Formats: sequence, C-alpha cells, structure tokens
Amino acid sequence: IVLNFGAPLRYETREIHAQGFMDGIHTKTRRISLAGHVDAVGVRFNPGGASRFFSVPLSEINNANTSLSDLALNHFMQRCHAEKARDPNTDILSFIDKLLLEMQAAPQRTDLLIQTLLSRIKSSQGNASIAQTMNGIGRSYRQIERLFKGYIGMTPKKYARLIRVENARHQLKNRGYQSYTEIGEIAGFYDQAHFIREFKSIIGMSPTAYLRFKR
Repeated sequence: IVLNFGAPLRYETREIHAQGFMDGIHTKTRRISLAGHVDAVGVRFNPGGASRFFSVPLSEINNANTSLSDLALNHFMQRCHAEKARDPNTDILSFIDKLLLEMQAAPQRTDLLIQTLLSRIKSSQGNASIAQTMNGIGRSYRQIERLFKGYIGMTPKKYARLIRVENARHQLKNRGYQSYTEIGEIAGFYDQAHFIREFKSIIGMSPTAYLRFKR
C-alpha cells in the first residue's frame, strides 16, 4: 500500500495522482521516479499478508496500481490523510500501523497451509518440484493453485520462478570469483541461456547489464 501526501509519483512513464493506492504483485521490476514535494509512506506486506485486507483475490490486481477507493479502503485512506492534515509532524507510521491492526481479518486455517508452502519454496530457493512442495499437504494442485492466486497473487510455479531469480540476483551482487554459468547453476537454471532469459524477463536487463547498473 502506498499513501501519498506529496507530489504525484511516477511509475515508469505514468504519473499516479491517487492519494493512496495498492501497488499490486509485480512479476517484473519497474522504476519509480521522485520529483517535487516527496512525502509518501509505503506498507510492504509479507507474502500472503495483504490477503487479510482485501476481499478480491490478489491475482486480480497483479502488475497494476489500483486506487484504494476502488478496493473499499477509501475510509482508511481518508483517515490517514486527515491525521496528516491535523498535525503534519504526527507519527503517521504508528497511526497507519494501528489502523491496519484494527482492520485485518482474523487468520484462517488456510493461512497456515499457504505459509507452509511458502516456507518450503523459499527454503529450496525455488528449486523444489511442485510435487515435493505439496508433499503431505493433502490438497490437489488445482486447489493449491487457486489458494495461491488468492493469497499470493500468482501460481506456486510463478512464485518459485521469482524466488530463483531473486537468489540469482543476490549471487550476482556477491559473486566473488564465480562465473555467470556457475551462478546460474547454483540458482537452479539448467543452462546459461535459460538463466539469462529468465533473469532478463523479470529484472528487465541481462545479468551483465545488471552488474553494470549496480556499479
């Protein structure tokens, strides 16, 4: 969630004038530009955490910036802006935190199931097969896929793919004497071409270009 108290924020080439919006699950990196009077707060949820605040499946707001007024959170947005207007020096972070704690839905049994699957995918760095990930869960893949789309915003396979690329990105930044081929193998890609293609599709640039950009 982004609450903006300043000038419009620019995502890539588009300005967002909404006072509050949900920056949905993104499957590709994008660039935000800051200009003018910058005064914004971002609330970043752990995977699955945002599902307690939205009635729509998170997959429906993928790769999009959706106004909070369109997600039945207009009252939340208005209260935050009213508090900021009342006292510009208020501890707005504590105020937002308190509001969200009041608003969140009670945890469901499926929350634990999803968190178990997320933990397995992360611990394997996205390299475990779906069969291994679902071992002992007692649900069909179709059921798990539907739950994942609702709670996480994507299928387990897509989530595992993002985890693999994130691991590769971390390895690149700390690569020491490792070659690109070795890093790709460590991250679970079966050859260098596959590694480069997957990395570029999500990060938006090749591994070589990414290192030049970071430098």
